Amino acid sequence: MRLGGINRYGERVEERAVLGDGRPVQAGDVVRAIHLARRVGLGAAAVTATAAAVLTRRRG
Repeated sequence: MRLGGINRYGERVEERAVLGDGRPVQAGDVVRAIHLARRVGLGAAAVTATAAAVLTRRRG
């Protein structure tokens, strides 16, 4: 996947450094990234909740 390059915001054009060697980002990539971010967030919350429960039990 490749990010950066020429970006257009209405009439304004910005040229930014290119990151990556792959193809340009497509709409489906954004959807997949959102789903991945949600799964990672839920996983982090589960790990945090488990750690908190374990530490609370150890302290008595």
